[in-house]
Amino acid sequence: MVDQQIAPSRAKPTRRPATAGRSAQKWAAPDVSIVVVHYETPRELRECLASVGAASSGVSSEIFVVDNASAGFVAEHVTTTLPGAMVLRNRENHGFAVAANQALRHANGRYLLLVNPDTVMAPDTLRRMVDYMDVRPDVGCATPRLILPDGRLDLACRRSFPTPARSFYRLTMLSRLFPRSQRPAERPCSRPSGAACRVP
Repeated sequence: MVDQQIAPSRAKPTRRPATAGRSAQKWAAPDVSIVVVHYETPRELRECLASVGAASSGVSSEIFVVDNASAGFVAEHVTTTLPGAMVLRNRENHGFAVAANQALRHANGRYLLLVNPDTVMAPDTLRRMVDYMDVRPDVGCATPRLILPDGRLDLACRRSFPTPARSFYRLTMLSRLFPRSQRPAERPCSRPSGAACRVP
């Protein structure tokens, strides 16, 4: 059951110019609706929301935070960190999928972005992803490159279904000998990471 929802400002976002394949949109639709499902990580959530605010330059967005019955959760901490954010509080922990769908039912963005609360965005992340999706109407879902705190690539951001070739690389450990041989700037991904995943 949803315990509380805090409505954001109703000011209309600035419309971006129409681009190939994405022109049939409502005038007031934001570029992206961002959904963060939270449970018991208040410090990481504040850092995540602060980075979302910094990354919102040049794009219009709406932000939803769904809290899954965290102890001591304070909704005002969210709206103080990111004014205009919408907060949904659950009386029980319904898990990630149910909570995400609660917010997605309210989303109006041209694109939908699911973000884990321990994710920190680079300042140009949202703009680059929106620009990419605008010119690639053939792409149904995209995930950005994810970097771990120690600087290594988070391999979960480029997971793919098993194939004979991939199994061979892993069994022979060639993937460890040549870790960068299959890391192009853009590549197909069979299973995008839930840490940051955008769909049109």
